[in-house]
Amino acid sequence: HGNSNRNRSLDRVIRSFARFPEKYSLDLYLVETDTRTLTELRSLARATANVRVLVPLPYEDLLNVLGDYDVGVFVTAPRTRNLQYSMPNKVFEYIQARLMLVVSPLEEVGRLVRTNALGVVLDDFSDAALERALENLTDEQVRIAKASVDRLALCEDSEDSARRYLALMMP
Repeated sequence: HGNSNRNRSLDRVIRSFARFPEKYSLDLYLVETDTRTLTELRSLARATANVRVLVPLPYEDLLNVLGDYDVGVFVTAPRTRNLQYSMPNKVFEYIQARLMLVVSPLEEVGRLVRTNALGVVLDDFSDAALERALENLTDEQVRIAKASVDRLALCEDSEDSARRYLALMMP
C-alpha cells in the first residue's frame, strides 16, 4: 500500500512475484501520485496472473484489510543515507496489521526485524534476494513471525509504545 512513485521500485516486486506459482499473490493498494508509473504498474500486473493493483484504501480501513494478509513486503534500495537509516511508517503499519515482514537490509529496519524475529531481512538489495526469501518461506516461519509481530504490537498506550520501540532500537 502507498504511493505509486517510480522510486519505490514496485515494478521489481511485481516482476519477482511473476516468477512464482499462483499460490503466491501480491496485492498493491496504490495511491495515484505518479500517473505514468501507476499506469505502467497496472499494465505489468495485468500481465501477471498473481498480481493485482487495487484501489487505495481509506487510512482508517488499512489495518483491518491488511490484517487479512500474511506478509508485508518492504523492499527498497538505500538511494540516500537518510533512507539507509530510516524507519518507514509502512513497517509500523505492517506490525500493527500483524503481518510477517520481508524487508530490505536497511540498517534500522533490519535490526528491528532481526532483533524481534518479525520476519526475513533480505541478504542484499537484489531481485534475486527477494525471490530467494519468498521462495524459502514456510507456513511455520510465517506463523512464528506473525506471533512475534503480535507480541510486539500489543502496547498499552503510545507513550509505552514509544519507550518500547526506542529500547529496541537503542540497545
